[in-house]
This record gives sequence, C-alpha cells and structure tokens, in this order.
Amino acid sequence: MENAHTKTVEEVLAHCNVNESTGLGLEQVKKQKERWGPNDKHWILMISFSSLLLLHMCSRIIGLIRITCRRRENTMGIGA
Repeated sequence: MENAHTKTVEEVLAHCNVNESTGLGLEQVKKQKERWGPNDKHWILMISFSSLLLLHMCSRIIGLIRITCRRRENTMGIGA
C-alpha cells in the first residue's frame, strides 16, 4: 500500500484484511511471516535507546566538567 499514512484506518484495515478488534488470525500470521519474515526489528529500538542514553550521559559529564572548571577559575581569580 502506497502512502498508507494518508489513508483512513478503515482503508488500511481493509487493505491488510485485518479485524480491528481481533487482529490477525493464526493462519494470517503464518502467511505474513512466510511472506515478510519474522518481526525481529526490536534490536533497532534497543540501539536507539542505548544511543540516546549514552548521549545524555556524555552531555551530563561535559556539563559537570564545565561547572568544575568555572568554579576553579572563580576561586583562582582567572577570567574575571
């Protein structure tokens, strides 16, 4: 389905032959898995989360280093 983001929920459900209340039946799941392969993309989410966490930790460390340098400059009378 092209431009699925522009379709209504009903159009997408009809195209994918899915019931909104019950989801896919077991046979549909088997057919989709054979056609598209297993849904194993969860590792991308883990990498993304890990990258964000690492970036956040680095920014906090850099912030602490900057604060420490400023305090040292103030106590030594540098940069005033």
